[in-house]
Amino acid sequence: MATSLNLKTTYLGNPAQIQGNLNYISPEQSGRMNRTVDYRSDLYSLGVTLYELLIGRLPFEKEDPLELVHCHLAVTPVSPLEYLPAPHAQNTIHQSISKIILKLLKKNAEDRYQSAFGLKKDLETCMNAVKTEKDLSLFQLGLADFSEKFQIPQKLYGRGTELTTLVNVYKSVSQGDTQLLLVSGYSGVGKSAIIYEIHKPLTENKGYFIEGKFDQFQRNIPYYARFAQN
Repeated sequence: MATSLNLKTTYLGNPAQIQGNLNYISPEQSGRMNRTVDYRSDLYSLGVTLYELLIGRLPFEKEDPLELVHCHLAVTPVSPLEYLPAPHAQNTIHQSISKIILKLLKKNAEDRYQSAFGLKKDLETCMNAVKTEKDLSLFQLGLADFSEKFQIPQKLYGRGTELTTLVNVYKSVSQGDTQLLLVSGYSGVGKSAIIYEIHKPLTENKGYFIEGKFDQFQRNIPYYARFAQN
């Protein structure tokens, strides 16, 4: 594993303040995806590096930091094959390498390689094919890929209707409408999780996210609340 880091991070401030190079950060590392950062974040960054090594350019090239973050969050990178000359693009080895890179660049960590070992095996298969001039048209990615940890997918299930309503209200408000949306439920049912899903469309429109919380242990202080604007 590249790292044992397992960190929940939320950051909606100036992207220029994010630690690391924005060209190589993973979607979850941006703090705008409501997902945990773990070792698979490094595999995404490696995918960006391999993309650049193969075709000489980054998958996303934007001058504006917020636009660059949005690309990492929501824009599918152009296949490296699109930038290769026709003879190379038709080569099954190049096609396999391109698929490996695009798998590394998946937005959701569970869709990427789950281990450096699995990635290494696939790259070795491509290297051996180069030496033996083997056809890789039937090559399947990730056959030796597995995680040493039990990874629970970081997705919301059964909240499609609520999420659609939330996004539609946000889009309506961003066009100038005035609306109030209330989300209610018992503690621990996932209210915050579904609200944080607004981070991605918020980034696309360069919006602001303001949150506040009344601390249950500070009830004796009138009007006490902690607020944060990002």
